[in-house]
This record gives sequence, C-alpha cells and structure tokens, in this order.
Amino acid sequence: MQNKNRHKDYSGWVGGALLPLLLLFLQALVPPGVASAQTSEVTVTGSRDVDIQPIMEIGPDDLKSYGTSSLQELLDALGPRIQSSMSNAPPLILINGRLAGPTELQNLPPEAIARVDVLPEKAALRHGFPDDRRVINVVLREHFRAFIAEASDSQSTEGGGQTGSGDASVTHIEHDNQTTVRADYKESERLLESQRDISSADSGARTLEPTLHETKLATTLARELFGLRPTFEASVDAKATDSLQGLAPTDSGEEQLRQRTSTTTAHVAGRVSGMAGDFNWTAATTYDRTTASTQGATGVDAEGGLSFLDAHSTLDNVAVESSVGGPFLQLPAGRAFMSANLNARLQDFDTETEVTDTSAASAHLSRTTTRLRLNTNFPLTSRSEQVLPALGDLAARLNFTVEDVSNFGSLTSSGFGMTWRPNKLVIFNADYSNRRTAPTVQNLLDPEVVTPGVQMFDFVTDETAYVTTITGGNPDLRNADTQGTTAGLYIGPFKDRYTFIATYQRQRTLDGIGALPPTSEAVELAFPDRFIRNSGGNLVEIDTRPVNLALAEKDSLHWGFNLIPLPGPPSPKAPPAPRLVISLFDTWYLRDTLLVRQGLPELDLLNGAPTSVTGTSVAGTQSRHALDLRAVYTYHGMGAIFSTAWYSPTEVQGGSTATSSTLYFSALSTMDLRLFANLEEAPLTMQHSWAKGLRVYLGATNLLNEHQKVRDATGATPVGFEPGYIDPLGCVVTVSVRKVF
Repeated sequence: MQNKNRHKDYSGWVGGALLPLLLLFLQALVPPGVASAQTSEVTVTGSRDVDIQPIMEIGPDDLKSYGTSSLQELLDALGPRIQSSMSNAPPLILINGRLAGPTELQNLPPEAIARVDVLPEKAALRHGFPDDRRVINVVLREHFRAFIAEASDSQSTEGGGQTGSGDASVTHIEHDNQTTVRADYKESERLLESQRDISSADSGARTLEPTLHETKLATTLARELFGLRPTFEASVDAKATDSLQGLAPTDSGEEQLRQRTSTTTAHVAGRVSGMAGDFNWTAATTYDRTTASTQGATGVDAEGGLSFLDAHSTLDNVAVESSVGGPFLQLPAGRAFMSANLNARLQDFDTETEVTDTSAASAHLSRTTTRLRLNTNFPLTSRSEQVLPALGDLAARLNFTVEDVSNFGSLTSSGFGMTWRPNKLVIFNADYSNRRTAPTVQNLLDPEVVTPGVQMFDFVTDETAYVTTITGGNPDLRNADTQGTTAGLYIGPFKDRYTFIATYQRQRTLDGIGALPPTSEAVELAFPDRFIRNSGGNLVEIDTRPVNLALAEKDSLHWGFNLIPLPGPPSPKAPPAPRLVISLFDTWYLRDTLLVRQGLPELDLLNGAPTSVTGTSVAGTQSRHALDLRAVYTYHGMGAIFSTAWYSPTEVQGGSTATSSTLYFSALSTMDLRLFANLEEAPLTMQHSWAKGLRVYLGATNLLNEHQKVRDATGATPVGFEPGYIDPLGCVVTVSVRKVF
C-alpha cells in the first residue's frame, strides 16, 4: 500500500550533510597516523586464577561469524551460549579482567576483541556479585586503532514506518589503555492508523507509531596507572517523540490532539580497580541526570477549547560503590571465596504538572539508600583435593543483603544454594532466595500524564474502546517481597560441540509492584476507582498508575541445547571452513496466577485470564510454550543469521459473570533473517582496496509478515485485535553499510 499520508520524506538523509559532518568531526579526534584499522595479535599478561578456569573460549573467527557492530550486540547474540543455568540474570561482563561500564559495551567494536572467556559463576564473587551468573571476560587486542562508520535505512513492506540511522566511532587501544568516542543518530517517521486500513472515524489523525528523533554521544577512557586500572565514561542521550491521539470536537470545529515527549539522559561514571594480595577490589562513582517532559492536548476544556497538559520531571542519581572479593579461607576441599559490596546512593526527584484551568502541581522526593551485600562460596567435596572424591565437586553458597531506604526503613534479602559437579560433563545447582525491594522514586512520584484516545480492548463489554489513560506515580506503594526457587542442569560439551541446559524457576511475589492487568470484571472489581464508565456502560477512562498486586505465582521450565562449531582448520594455509552455530530452547510455563486483591478470585493467566501476550503488545493470555530457534552460518566472509520464535495458541474468557464470552488467539510464529558480507573476505571483492573493512547487511524482521489471528465465537476479529494494532510495522526490511577505516 502506498504511503499517502507520509509527512516527511527523508530516505536520502544518510547521504546528505548530517552524516558527513559527523564523520569529519569524529575523524578529527583520531590520533595522527590512524588512517586505517590496525590490529596485532594479542599478548595476554598476568596469570589466570587457578581456582577459576574458563569453561569456554570463543575465538575471533567464531565471534566474527555473528556480524555485529558493537560489543553489546555481540553479547546479545551470544546469549544462549553464555547464559547460566542458575538464574536468568545477565552475565557479568569484564574487559581485560576489570568490570565494564554500559557505555563501554556500546562503544567497543567487535573487531577490537581477541577472544571471549566464559568463566564459571564462582568468578562473580571476585567482583562483588553473587555467584548466580556467568562471568564473561572480553580480552581485547593489544594494539587496535580504527575509525568506523555505519548507516542504515529500514522500511515496512506494508509502507510507512521508515527509519534511518547513522553512527560513527573512534577506537584506540594500546595495551591496557583504551579510548573510544561514538556518536549515533536515529530518526523514524510516524505511522498512522489510516496507513493500516483501520476503520476508526479519525484514523488519519491517530498514530500507531510516533515520529522519533534520537541523538547520542558517548566516550570512554581506560588507563593503567601505578598498577591500578582507572576508567571513565560519559554519555548524553536525547530522545523526542511526537504522536497524534485523534480529533476533539471544540467550539471552533474538530482539532488535532497531539502529544510530544522528550527525554534527555546524561551519564558520567568513574571506576578504579586493582589487586590487594589475592583480592580484587573496585571503587566507583556514578552520576546520572534524566530530564523528561510531556506536552499535549488532553481534550476539551470547560470553555469549549482544547485543554493542554505540560508535565516535567528531573531525576538526579548519585552513587558511590566499593567491592572486594577473593579467597578468604582454606578448607580441606579447597579455598572458600567471599565478596562484599557497599553501595550508597542519593536520588533527587522533582516533578511539575500544569493542566489548562488547573493550578500547577509540583512534588519533590529525596531518597538515600545504603546497601551492604555479602556473598560466600564454600567447597565441601573435591576430586582434585581428594575430599570425598566419589561425590565429585560439591559447593555451598550463602548471601545476605541489608538495605536501608529512607522512608521505607531496613529491607533484608537472603539466599542459599548448592552446586554439584559429579563429573566433568554434568553440573547441578539449586537455589532459594527471599528478596524485599522498595518501589522506585519514579514508581512513587512520576508526574501525572493524561493521554486521550488510547485504543484498548474492554474484556467486560467485549468491545474496543478509545479511552483516556492516566499514567504517573503512586505515593502509596508498599515494598514487594519475592521468594524464588531455582534448579538447574548443565550438561556438556559433548565432543566439544553440544551443550544442554535446563532451568526450573518458581517465583512467588507478595505485594508486587506493577501496572493493572487488562480490563476485566475481576480487575475492575478489585480497583473500582481506577475505571470510569459512561451511562451506557462504555469505558471512557483508566488510571494505569502502578499498584501493589496481592500475590503473583509463576513456575516455568526453560530448556534446550546449543550446537557449538567445530574448531577451525589446524593449518593457517588451509581453506576457510564453514561455521555453524545453532541453539534451540523451549520455555514451558507451568503456572502463572495473579491474585489482584485479597478476598477476590485468583486470575489464572494460563487458562483464560487476560494478560499481555508474549512477544506482542495486545491483551491475551500467557502461552504455555514459547520456542526460540537461532542459527548462524558463515563461509568465506558471507553470513546468515536466522531466528524464529513460536508461541502456542491461547484463549481468553471475557464478558461478565452473567454473560461470558471467549476470544481465541492463534499460535504465532515469527521469523527474522539477517544476511551480511565482509567484502574484504568474499572471493569476488577481496582483491579490491575499497573492500577492506567494508561490511554490508540486508535484514528482515517478521520475514513472512505474520500476525496473530484473534477470533470471537462468531469467527470475527474484534476491532482492537486487527493486524495493524497487534503489529503495526509487520515485516521490516533493513539495509545497512559498515566501514572500518
């Protein structure tokens, strides 16, 4: 379908003035003599911890096969291979043995990496973290200098939703000294309901996707100084959106309801680390400042004109943190490890809201938080130390956290667990934790924002409604109490290729903090003051500010396998061999229930109670099964990355107690495909100088343009579940070019 409503055509902007000027600016920052990427073989200094050896090493050829543009993208792509079976916590990331910051992960290019060491969970103790996650040590090349630029453009195959982006970076690594500077720009056009043939009266005045502009500038510095390893990072991220919320009938005729938002986040952090005997220590300080604003028309005022909202918030966050970790006790079965982490944080949050014909309202909240976290790991049996060797390697762990939060008092968390390795191929683990958390300052005090014309499905009347929503904070929130049990199994690698992972998780949360579930009779009965209906029983307003939910219980089993590529050819003169990496995982949801308030019926999200469908933004029920398949294939510098996700069909029980109804949600299968070519390695282009460091991409998300199908008892699709609402963009094709100079 042609995009007749496109308000702006900028498909050629990446070839215009903005990106060249940006590249020239960054190129001026490159030290003299850096005209092209320079690399050398890495020389790793120091010695590995005899207690903590890598369980996997991923070399440069394997890393290159993912065709990523930043270290963070690479880690995301490696996710199934580096995830622990002990929890769903993300891995702890080190760079040359020191803790990495978020800006550093975004700035470092994959070309600067010599290898990735995957360390066991126990290694996290050395850096002040619980041993419930893998530790990834990214080893950089000893010498690397490059200027990198990338530009991309994407377009929905159904028209509209065009996005253009460009980024440029400078990286200079010399031994343990590192400097990076990166700039990013992204712009997306709005997508209207009328561009997806949605049949509302003012579909040409409502956006499914807003206009977006985002600019980011970030830098990192790392040095070796007097045996210490200080690092510094800073970034500024500015994002603005512009959305249309329909038309309002004013005295002067129908007028457009428009809402604009802008968010600016500034981040500065410094960190220094070193060794004291066998102990690693780190000290860090961080300052973040986030300013946000929302302006727009919210409806019609008492005089028949538009009513306007103007809301602003500023959050200042200052944190000082120190940690120390290492072996502290020699036991018959080996050395026991411990870590201690002390964190002090000050948050200052200001909000101001003004609505037409209403006096301005402002609020202020300052919060201080002090947290002490202790983690320990005790070996009980050991094959190498000949302590009950028939049992293999058995270790126990304990952790305890006390947190003093102003206005909430002291909150404690604790946990214990065991890891058993009966042989070299099998690892069992089991953990229990009890965690108490306070609501965030945003949960408590975010400014009240009124947004008109929000489309949603009302499961009480079985109709789609355009309602006014209220978002913001809730000062009456209580702290949440979460109890979790995890059991995991890790087997492999078999023949250096296959690994099997299975993790069972049970979570029970009292007074959990979250948004209201989709509108149903049970939810409306629990929070009657949050819903407003007109005289005809039609929903007109919902207050979606966060609430405490009495009890949520979830049980799930996540299991699957990784097929790891065979080692590369032994001779450097041998022809390159194809490489294949496959991972297949199934998440089986065994229980997902929610008790909104005491005394009311429990909602079974696996058997008819509405919630958010996994992978979509519409209201449905939780699928019992979710399958995820990823495959990466590379040969001669050419690569293909394929992923597919499948969610099992579900049903939703709607209506009222007197007149129930059922909605049927089909299974959903989506496929993504990304093709890339490193032209300096491709046989047809490798001899050309212009191909050096040049990579091109062609990708498609939701390749087959699949949408979940929703039907009622008559076989019709309710308006709120039309494909344009469920997945407005559908299949999106992206073309990008990346050059390493």
